[in-house]
Amino acid sequence: IEQNVLVSNAALQAHYDKHKNDYKAPERISVQHILIHIDEEKANGDAQALQKAQQVLKTLKQGKKFAELAKASDDTTNNEQGGQLPLFTRGEMVDAFEKAAWAMQPGDISASPVKTEFGYHIIRRGPTFAAGPKPFEEAKTIFEARLQSEAEDQALKDWLKKQKAAASIIPEPTKNKQ
Repeated sequence: IEQNVLVSNAALQAHYDKHKNDYKAPERISVQHILIHIDEEKANGDAQALQKAQQVLKTLKQGKKFAELAKASDDTTNNEQGGQLPLFTRGEMVDAFEKAAWAMQPGDISASPVKTEFGYHIIRRGPTFAAGPKPFEEAKTIFEARLQSEAEDQALKDWLKKQKAAASIIPEPTKNKQ
């Protein structure tokens, strides 16, 4: 019964429209980055990483696309997405990275590599998203499973109600005990 229940996108959208203000987000920014790890085992690991990061910046200034260079980033969780990080608010990233990213204007690329405990970052600032309701696609991840579960529960209740209405229950005759 539950396998045949699917909450439609229209129902999800209707829920979102009715409860949009329940899914608020603070001001957030979009950022792409290229990470160059520092090899701590090498005596000159920091200098080598900085040199490599500066070379990446130089290549960017020569017109190479950020997303292309991000594929070689040491951040392997985001390199295939052009170095795109999830949107973030103030207080979510390490201090040096956060300060640099928030200080930039949308479209800017960091003038110099930004050093954190993860290595050197080349940052490209994306747009700012004002505080307010989360976009539908983002908010949907919060309530979609709950609405699906509620729809499945209702389908089961409806089925049981139909079964009960259609059933004719005949009590078993009582037998005399002798």
